[in-house]
Amino acid sequence: MSRSRTGISAGIFLLALARTHAARPGQQIVVPTVKETVRNFAGPPPEYAMTLWWFWNGLMTKTGLIRDVRR
Repeated sequence: MSRSRTGISAGIFLLALARTHAARPGQQIVVPTVKETVRNFAGPPPEYAMTLWWFWNGLMTKTGLIRDVRR
């Protein structure tokens, strides 16, 4: 291959690689509107909900479980 053809091929490859890398929707920054922010603050999506770590300080007893559920 000639030198210019190699350069063009490398350029096309790099552009395709950059395009593929940029096409990951989970990594795009999304700035919510004020209304969306208020709605999400009032009722957070499930992925931001509280998680109970019942195993944190050892096994859970029936008494401890009932106490936590009634709070």
